[in-house]
Amino acid sequence: MMTPSRMPRVAGVGLAVPPGAISSTDSVDLASMIAGTTADRDAATRLATGTGIRSRSSVLWTAGSGQRLYEPPRAEQPHGPGTARRLKEATGHAAALATEASRRALASAGARAESITHVVTASCTVLEAPGFDQALMESLGLDRRVRRTNVGFMGCHAAINAMATADAFARADPGAVALVCCVELCSLHMHYSSRPDQLIANALFADGAAACVVRAAGIGDDAPTLCAFGSRLFGDAQGKPTRDAMAWSIGDHGFEMTLSARVPRVLEAACGPWIDEVLAGAGLERGAVGSWAIHPGGPRVVEAVARGLALSPEATAQAQGDALGVLSEHGNMSSATVLFILERLRARRAPRPWVAMAFGPGLAGEAMVLT
Repeated sequence: MMTPSRMPRVAGVGLAVPPGAISSTDSVDLASMIAGTTADRDAATRLATGTGIRSRSSVLWTAGSGQRLYEPPRAEQPHGPGTARRLKEATGHAAALATEASRRALASAGARAESITHVVTASCTVLEAPGFDQALMESLGLDRRVRRTNVGFMGCHAAINAMATADAFARADPGAVALVCCVELCSLHMHYSSRPDQLIANALFADGAAACVVRAAGIGDDAPTLCAFGSRLFGDAQGKPTRDAMAWSIGDHGFEMTLSARVPRVLEAACGPWIDEVLAGAGLERGAVGSWAIHPGGPRVVEAVARGLALSPEATAQAQGDALGVLSEHGNMSSATVLFILERLRARRAPRPWVAMAFGPGLAGEAMVLT
């Protein structure tokens, strides 16, 4: 059994966002243009305001000239650009963001590229083979024998799945050094739709990348330790599956989000018992948690989870402040988002233990405990 002093740690974190950004005004303009009418502008304005997002990074946006993918709906193309065209826009962008985030993670960890033994990537918006995992090997000059694992199409909680994979590699081989990298280009998948859940998705999602270096601790290393992980497929109040509450599927005109208004209720009811179980596996209780990292699926999700966890006023302020702060500055970058929150905690040396959690299609949750 691995001793606590040698348990895998998050040795460094790196973040990257594209230079272009969608302002709240741009968001309303785009929503109205996609709808093909000004009738929904008031609704789009309310949605944009309700998210609390000031700007969202996007590979599609260029300062001074806007975006180049979306056009007003036409009779021959009422649903916007096809999936192939959307994904073609991803070519090059994913690799560039992954490289930028990974270089920063290596620098943060004080690690050399040649020390990397494993690369674990995650994305649910970029589908391409060879993927950005191979591009990383080339751009960073990694050894060609590096083991690669991709966590694909799992949604917003995939960073935690990727971290659990890196943790397993490091526990199996104390000499392993894993580079975890999440890249999401959500702005490629906006919907030409008046469905409320798809309008919400249009207003929330953004592009970004986050990377971490995971390795066994060094002498005097005080980096956060990966202590425990937990997974849960949630059910409703009657214990029935919630597959229809959140889904992410490949359509002819981009990837399509299905999002039920009952998601916050399900999470509020389920998160307390679930997190207690995860913490018990680490020998901890809820009151011992120093800081929380809650994936901001939207303001209502963060508020519901905080209520479900019965957090103190101080803990609620911390959890909501960090989650909604990232959401306001960057939008929901799917899997990369929770790592942006962890970097906020790491940068200010927030009290530990930390509990990070994120939610995805299913409705499913993933959590990790860092001490």
